[in-house]
Amino acid sequence: MGLHKIFVPGTPVHIRADGITGRRIDVGNPLSVWEEEALQEVGLDVKGEVDVWPAGVVPASFDGQEEATWLTTDTPMLGIYSNLAVTRYEVSLNGGEATSTVAAPEEGPVFVKVPGLRVGPHTLTISAETSSDQREEQLRIKVRRPERNRGENAKIWPLHVVVASPSTSMEELWETEVELSAQGPRGREVEVSLELYAQDGTKPLATTTAVMRLPITKDDWEDFVQEHCLRNADLVEHFEEAYEADVTIDGGIIGSKTIPFERRHTLLRWKLIEQEGARRIQLLDDTDGGPQTQICRYAPEQPLTSTRLDVSGPEQIFETDPSGGLWRAEAGEYTATRIVSPGEAEVQWGCEGIDSIPEEIKQVIHGLCLWKNADSRDNDSIELQKIVLDRLQEMIVRALCGAEWMEKEKRWLADPTEGNRKDLEAMIDKVPGRANPVKEALDESGATPGMEEMKDWIRDNRWLPQRRRIKNIGAGARVQDLGGLSRSGLARFSIRVMGDPSAAAGWETFDESIKQLVDNPDLARTARAVVLARRVSTADTDLTAEPVEA
Repeated sequence: MGLHKIFVPGTPVHIRADGITGRRIDVGNPLSVWEEEALQEVGLDVKGEVDVWPAGVVPASFDGQEEATWLTTDTPMLGIYSNLAVTRYEVSLNGGEATSTVAAPEEGPVFVKVPGLRVGPHTLTISAETSSDQREEQLRIKVRRPERNRGENAKIWPLHVVVASPSTSMEELWETEVELSAQGPRGREVEVSLELYAQDGTKPLATTTAVMRLPITKDDWEDFVQEHCLRNADLVEHFEEAYEADVTIDGGIIGSKTIPFERRHTLLRWKLIEQEGARRIQLLDDTDGGPQTQICRYAPEQPLTSTRLDVSGPEQIFETDPSGGLWRAEAGEYTATRIVSPGEAEVQWGCEGIDSIPEEIKQVIHGLCLWKNADSRDNDSIELQKIVLDRLQEMIVRALCGAEWMEKEKRWLADPTEGNRKDLEAMIDKVPGRANPVKEALDESGATPGMEEMKDWIRDNRWLPQRRRIKNIGAGARVQDLGGLSRSGLARFSIRVMGDPSAAAGWETFDESIKQLVDNPDLARTARAVVLARRVSTADTDLTAEPVEA
């Protein structure tokens, strides 16, 4: 009997032992049903938890684990959360004296009130039901009458911290994608700190601390990361060399909680080194040492041309050119791209224009995507990124709409008079004998053209020479005219290329749609007119969010 090959999810990790392979499996928090089933299929037991804590009215006391005391004047409320794929919770009081079933939300905790409890002890049992199992957690509740002259210091208040994000990586923490919240006595101050640790984890590389008031919402947490982490020069400097970030919320008598966030995704990354006014860039490589790493640089003045760099040295440290640029490293499936600002030097644009040829336009669009998706950490590098993106966009518009259009567009943007606007709009009315819906909308006072006008123009325009109805093509088009494209899809693609070409790079019919724009300058100019009209109006500018017809 042959061996049965089992698919093991996750990504390979390097283990320094012969004959042993490892895989890292990142799962959601909470687990989804299919994740739980996939783990069980490969023989892994899922050891999840059910967490129960006092919420709402603060109890008179709470031991932080399994016993809480409320007063008869209060209505206890509990928070329930599990990192399992729970379908529902069953809450039972005193072994079935009262029961209630609560549907589990897709994410985040559920809150349950327990009213009408008499004086004395009670046991609350929470059963979390999954598709294949059931887990239980209990909380002992005591109810007593209020005591007179009970001092504030005699109370022990609870602190509960919840991370409701599907993953808790260090990178997601830095990108403010981690949803963290903390509950406790309203208005009480707690100390919140974040510490970065190197691989040995012995001494913090950098730290930041702030005082916050409970409760801490996910918006409060995002503000903390923005204000106290991303704007902390010490943290920013050491982030790339760190392997763990520890978040601690310390409430003193009400408790303390530390949550570790490990580096998981950016195994290949760039670090900028600034010493005594000089800048160098270093590649940090934590991949398994497979394919040889390749490194190249793109100069701002020639953003489409790469220069291969020597990687034979033991340390991948490179001097940054005074004009800055984009550094890209590739090692197998891992890539790292970083933009370094030019500092005081002024960028001298040396990239020549391109012809209206599909291959050249596609090359510029892919280059634009490279610069747009690169990591830009400071205001100067963000400004350099914007300069390059604007100039690459101009190259695309000039190639597709023509040099005359580009000059008139610049004139109108610099001096938005009625005459300059009409002079520009006249260039999209080149086909005689039929009205241009986009131009009609532009001429109407307060009207802003959009997808519908673009689709009507594509349907009616004379560059589609034969009126003929074909399914999924649109009235007035032949298969050889649109190459199987729908007029709705072509309208949206044209607007994307004329507004944000990177949004069109992954288009399924990218090659065919680019050819239509090259062959029909009126289509490109009309789409550009829609984009410009949207930018100067107060209407919604997210044209790419509009639905595509089937």
